[in-house]
Amino acid sequence: MGPGGDLTQYFARHARVHIAFSGGRDSVVLADLCRPWRDRVTLVWANTGLMWPHMAEFVRGYGREFRLIEAAPQRHFAQVWREDGLPADVVPVDNMLGRRWPRIQPWISCCATLRTKTIFDAVAKDCGTLLLHGQRASDAHLFRSHDRIAGMPDELEMAGPIWSWSDIDVAAYIEHRGLALPEHYGRLASSLECAICPANSSRGENNLRMALSPPLAAVAHSLGRTVRKAAAGVLAEMECDRAEEARVARWEPAEPLIRAALAYDTGERPLPLIRQDYLEGRNELFGDERAVLLTEFRDLGEGKTLYGYLAAGDMRILTDILRPQAELFAVAHGCGAAFISGRRGWMRVLRRHGYTFQGRSEKPHSWTMAKLFAAA
Repeated sequence: MGPGGDLTQYFARHARVHIAFSGGRDSVVLADLCRPWRDRVTLVWANTGLMWPHMAEFVRGYGREFRLIEAAPQRHFAQVWREDGLPADVVPVDNMLGRRWPRIQPWISCCATLRTKTIFDAVAKDCGTLLLHGQRASDAHLFRSHDRIAGMPDELEMAGPIWSWSDIDVAAYIEHRGLALPEHYGRLASSLECAICPANSSRGENNLRMALSPPLAAVAHSLGRTVRKAAAGVLAEMECDRAEEARVARWEPAEPLIRAALAYDTGERPLPLIRQDYLEGRNELFGDERAVLLTEFRDLGEGKTLYGYLAAGDMRILTDILRPQAELFAVAHGCGAAFISGRRGWMRVLRRHGYTFQGRSEKPHSWTMAKLFAAA
């Protein structure tokens, strides 16, 4: 295996071993290598609140095989970005020091705050003495060696068992072991830990963002445009890309579902008005021809909220895929809560996802549920 590759030595010296786990292919390989000692292994995931919903589901699935710690950063990502700056790959000094808007920071610093420090804190709280990671020399941006990284506690030992592996080595191991990877790996080999990070976005990542969720892709594009213009010394206003032709293309496959849903809800707005509101950017659409969730921002007197006023199509896609995307979109826009109105069936489903009953809505045969987000 090369540097750090002899796993037997670590398990001989440590009663418990922690693994930094992101759900990406390298951490999946590392977890599988440690499977013979599974009862002594704890996976540690830094849940920044920015991971794509399907990736979060994939990581949590490993909690059925291994002990899994889901650790949250000390500060919400929105607070980190507000206080320390938006992450960027090029950082003008004046912006980094806060002398010019927008405040921006090196993306490595943001990763260290939201992910690396979060993992270190979780391991220390769990009385860990050894942390294994899946970084490799070919793509390790934060590591200079497999066993040291800035900010690591002195009492913690760290090692990268697959540090010297190549991409071919990793791919061969995955194929040989028949390991499952997140669904997007056929298009892009990335753990997609930060869905709307404005730094280091390749064309492949941008295309995949558009395929997974156009609204979140628009947020990432807007943030990226802001930091790029700042790097060029131009003050940019952060706003979503509302190109009408793109919105028309996203509306068309969803319209049949919306039309069918309106036939059962006489209290909703007429279809032409809903379409106009969407094309002019007053609401946002999540979904495709299988399921659709229409949302808008509202101020209910206690701050900005996201209101889901129409949902139709496959229930599992709505609750497990579109709902988390809409919630992440809401948090990225500074919302403190999400509301949705629907029939009793919705109440039973949404209760499992943190929503609580609020009362009857203004629409007939409909009730409202709400979910408060963690304070930013």
